[in-house]
Amino acid sequence: MLKLSHRLFLATLGCGLFGGACSGDDVAPLEPVDYEVTIAGFNGRDADTADLRCDGTLSVAVTIAPTDTFTLRPANACGAAPRCGYVHFEGLTESGEVLASVDSATVQGVLVFSDTSRYPELATIRASLRHGTDQTPVLNADGTEAAGEAQPMFTLPQACEDGGEGGSGAGGAAAGGAGGSAGEPAEPELGGAGGAAAGAAQGGAGGENPGGAGAGGA
Repeated sequence: MLKLSHRLFLATLGCGLFGGACSGDDVAPLEPVDYEVTIAGFNGRDADTADLRCDGTLSVAVTIAPTDTFTLRPANACGAAPRCGYVHFEGLTESGEVLASVDSATVQGVLVFSDTSRYPELATIRASLRHGTDQTPVLNADGTEAAGEAQPMFTLPQACEDGGEGGSGAGGAAAGGAGGSAGEPAEPELGGAGGAAAGAAQGGAGGENPGGAGAGGA
């Protein structure tokens, strides 16, 4: 039996005699695929309406057709596979300015808007395919990007509280001061945010449950 080194030598010699017929350059390139990227929904609902949230997040779902022709993987995780990559999501203004963007190796992405005061400027949600090999846009046979857009009815959030949970914490501190008065009259300043701990202590001295609840709220 020929050793491995001998077999490799004979294979190389054969390729040279036949003018490089063993070269990988003879492999036919893949036929271009016309992908259809469609915005399928927002926040688990249909694509007609997008409910914007106080926390600045918007979940976007897409479909990719034809199916099983593009493998979704994170950037730099595709090796040399040409039909492999991820979905790039964007929230755009009417002029094309990017307000939020995110990459996802699934058909869902969560856009995070750092400045919710610019919600009224949001006009378009866009999703496009990107190559995992070099992060460039995937192109269809006609040279256009494999991408889809939607311009839903954006619903602005109502009654968003500034400071979030911090606001409710201040109320808890006030309740702690009131709880302290059940055991023994507290000084007026204990009801303020600066005297939250002292208000809780007064509640403990009185032995009443409301004082303990106030401390938990603080």
